[in-house]
Amino acid sequence: MVDWLPCEAFAVKRVSLTPSSENHSALSCAGGFGVMGHGVRVGIRVNDESFVPQLLKHLPETAKPLTSDSLVGRKFDCVLSVIRGSDQRGTPEYSLHLIHHKLEHSVQARHEEDFLDAFNSRVGWAIACLAPRRVFVHAGAVAWQGRAIIIPGASLSGKSTLVAELVRAGATYLSDEFAVLDCGGRVQPFPKAIALRPTPGSTKQVNVPVEAFGGRAGKRSAPARLIVLTGYEEGARWQPKVLSPGRGVLGLLSNSPAGQIAPTRVLRVLRGVAKRATTISSPRGEAADIAPRILDLAGGRVMMQTFNEGSLGSANHV
Repeated sequence: MVDWLPCEAFAVKRVSLTPSSENHSALSCAGGFGVMGHGVRVGIRVNDESFVPQLLKHLPETAKPLTSDSLVGRKFDCVLSVIRGSDQRGTPEYSLHLIHHKLEHSVQARHEEDFLDAFNSRVGWAIACLAPRRVFVHAGAVAWQGRAIIIPGASLSGKSTLVAELVRAGATYLSDEFAVLDCGGRVQPFPKAIALRPTPGSTKQVNVPVEAFGGRAGKRSAPARLIVLTGYEEGARWQPKVLSPGRGVLGLLSNSPAGQIAPTRVLRVLRGVAKRATTISSPRGEAADIAPRILDLAGGRVMMQTFNEGSLGSANHV
């Protein structure tokens, strides 16, 4: 069981500047616990102690519970308040409030399963925003022949589907949610099941272990080889163009949660990644058709470095 903390233990490092910070402090609290992931301490306050076991089961794999001893004399980087209650008719209600000096998020849900999915996402998002020695990019990532392929993109862009097909084609799975970059620009594994939508356009996700695709999860970091800016478009032809490193930086930055919180550090890491990797862009059709072609590019069968910015051309069979 996790170490239980009293309500007064949930102080953040810096005074919150968010509009609802006073309301946050006034929220009902019975106590809570702390977790750490990638150097970020997240405090989780609850109004119902009996809800804690469910919350612990839905933590991101990179978030590990903290002992009370490890928190002596230290404050949290951010605090989440989890409220479980019911409305006047007795219908269950769930709410989550995240407070940091530059962040503020709230989630409300009627169904426990939906809320727990949102809880998992928000804890991961807080770590992605605040990690001091890592830069998180909302992206899929796989390794091929010792080099990483990064596929940045927003939700519903089809990146998880493409990652699954790359794994089926033989790539090593790193992540379908965040490409985690260290200061040297290497992509670190971010272990989790692949979240796939059972039907096109569905917002509900099903977590599928990578082993279900006959694949394996990577345990080592890999230097970035290829940045793929793409999204699914019905009937689209795969006609990748090589982009400049600057365009690669923009593609990564627009998907980096920490871009507005620590812009100098984030830009430094992203520039290093884009300088060493090749960035390509094209809309795509079915992921199963495109995955082998992406691996051909990443494997060096087409020497992309010899091309200036522009189309790779049909003669390159990509």
